[in-house]
Amino acid sequence: MHQDFSLSNSRSKDTQIIVSFTKACRKDILEAVINAGSGHTGGSLSSLEFLALAYIIASQTGEKVVVSNGHVSAWVYAILAELWYIEKKFFIENFRANNSLFAGQVNAMIPGVEFTTGPLACWVSVACGIALTEKKNKTWKRVFACMGDGEFQEWQVFEMLNFAVKYKLDNLLLFIDYNKVQLSWNLKEIMDVDIKTLLSTIGWNVHHIDGHDVDKLLTSIEHFNKKSEKPNVILGNTIMWKWVEILENDGKELLSKWHWKAPGVDLVKNDLEQLTPTDEDENNIEIIRKNKKIEFHNQERFVYYDNWKERVNSNSSHSATLRGLALYKGREDKVACKDAYAIALEKIIEENDEKVVLLMADVVESIWITNVRSHFPENYFECGIAEQNMISVAGGMSVNGLIPFVSVYSNFCAKRAADQVRLNDINATNVKMVCTHAGLSVGPDGPTHHALDDVAGILALRNTLLLEPADANMMIHITKFISSIYGNCYVRMGKHPLNIITKEDGTPFYDEDYIFEYGKTDRVREWNDVTLVAIGSPCSEAFQATQKLEREWIGVEFIIASSYKDFDENILNSVQKTGKIVIVEDCFTDFGLSSNVKNYLFDRWISLSKENFVSLWPVNYHMCADNYEALYENVWISTEKILEAVCNSK
Repeated sequence: MHQDFSLSNSRSKDTQIIVSFTKACRKDILEAVINAGSGHTGGSLSSLEFLALAYIIASQTGEKVVVSNGHVSAWVYAILAELWYIEKKFFIENFRANNSLFAGQVNAMIPGVEFTTGPLACWVSVACGIALTEKKNKTWKRVFACMGDGEFQEWQVFEMLNFAVKYKLDNLLLFIDYNKVQLSWNLKEIMDVDIKTLLSTIGWNVHHIDGHDVDKLLTSIEHFNKKSEKPNVILGNTIMWKWVEILENDGKELLSKWHWKAPGVDLVKNDLEQLTPTDEDENNIEIIRKNKKIEFHNQERFVYYDNWKERVNSNSSHSATLRGLALYKGREDKVACKDAYAIALEKIIEENDEKVVLLMADVVESIWITNVRSHFPENYFECGIAEQNMISVAGGMSVNGLIPFVSVYSNFCAKRAADQVRLNDINATNVKMVCTHAGLSVGPDGPTHHALDDVAGILALRNTLLLEPADANMMIHITKFISSIYGNCYVRMGKHPLNIITKEDGTPFYDEDYIFEYGKTDRVREWNDVTLVAIGSPCSEAFQATQKLEREWIGVEFIIASSYKDFDENILNSVQKTGKIVIVEDCFTDFGLSSNVKNYLFDRWISLSKENFVSLWPVNYHMCADNYEALYENVWISTEKILEAVCNSK
């Protein structure tokens, strides 16, 4: 339980101190925006009082502040400058400048900023993830979040509102900047939402107050210090461009003409003079700085931005262990990778109970990870059919020290939540997305469920590793690998059971002695005639084809890849020997394995003719079939079609 906030022994004096602080911030905001020639001044001035309070409290307690309406970044930077976390003159001169950290959207490389923001509505979900982590860790530290009223037009907000109620996030305090003005027109003209009724109906504690009244804001924050088992919201009636007289009138009239424009110096000259802090203001601001106990630093996670090898080789508090692999012996019936994943994940949670969690979106019975939910209920979080919120929540949990695994169908992660996945990538989070039903594996469900274009989207990301297992044993090794490194990972796997890949003596290829390394390819069979490379579920088909060709003394060098774009020299060496390659994958290959292998070889001065470079893959969306085998046959990635392609290339 937190004590009531106080900078002095008097509420009226505290209010004066905060007013002096926000006055100085307003001057900084105007100067920065004028110097840049652009910037969202209106929202920066309308929600300044709450955010100033949030950061002042956080500077004393170490609690987190998350900004969702990040386009009003000037007011975040101004607050941090007045708190002396960043150098004020440097911020004003470099706001929105070329190659500057002080971007137009709030940038997490600035000390005190948790997340780089941008697309609206995602960041309150992130705040939920941080708040949920604090509750799980039983610290009950608060999370202060700020968002704009227009964000309620985004569906993810509704997902977030329900999630916060379900998990009783009474340590979450959300401020809504209810200035009723959007980019083009006012809120009512664009898409009005009855925000107060919506919040109350869903189950939030709502305080509807004057968002510029510091005393009322302090009272509301103190009221929400009590544990109510409900998330808390301050619906703050505010005015765009508050305290800048000539612009404030437009805010009162709900006009948006200055929403993203910078006023000229002459227009606000008098306001700049009036906002210049007096000696009394400076003394008040110094009281805030003296009460500061916490030093904010740049986020450590960004050290891995430019070098994935550092991330892969890192051993940090953000990694988990998996000892004692229970592997399949090679003589069982076919095994689905998702079943192996469920077993491995349960073992990882058992060994790393405090920091590994699983989030799901109403597919636990389909993916069959039921044991995690029953055996480790404190580590399992059901998000409902709300994939966008789920991915953002996972991002928030990861920056607060947990290792979140997220499991859902591939399409609903990589496509439905594509923006949220990308934003986690930008923020260098530590989310493990392990997704099933990839490719044509879900035969009867049809093209909407066939994840064929997910690979292209994930490959475009800079800080997310894409992996795909060849069999259940490799899936166990991959699960161990992704849990042991820092960074976002996307693992795609089919729904159907696969053969266990074996050595020539019949023992598992991916056995206890196998060490998984990112970018490593595995030469399962060595020969001289044709190079056969496969990734993911088609490896099972390619392996069966290889075994049949072995019996006919046709020399196929069979190589398994687990990455779509990073390879060791096995493929290069093999192609130099055979001069022919057949590649098999269960995705659109325009930006898949085939295209990347072709580029890889070309960069090493190897260019094969069309006859000697054969790609087998789905070339378009496909309708349903009774089973995946029929679809694999249709698109030439079945065992028989691979046999035919290899024989034709000899």
